[in-house]
Amino acid sequence: MKDGYVPKPIDIWSIGICIYTYLTEKLPFNGESDIEIQIATKEKDFEIEKWMSEELQEVLVKTLNKGPLKRCTIEELKKCKWFQL
Repeated sequence: MKDGYVPKPIDIWSIGICIYTYLTEKLPFNGESDIEIQIATKEKDFEIEKWMSEELQEVLVKTLNKGPLKRCTIEELKKCKWFQL
């Protein structure tokens, strides 16, 4: 692991960001600068919308986990019910 980069967990994070953004038309973590976004990511969770199904919430929670080594693997992600619908 060089400079904190762990490829697979970061790729899973990106999947979560993309899914959230595509479905809500907004970013899960907001800020005026990169530093503000980094702080927001560390300090608050993303917003769960009322219309989000439990299956979608499961995908977002598993992919947007702030602990890189706690995020799901791609194999675990593919087993989520949201992808089975």
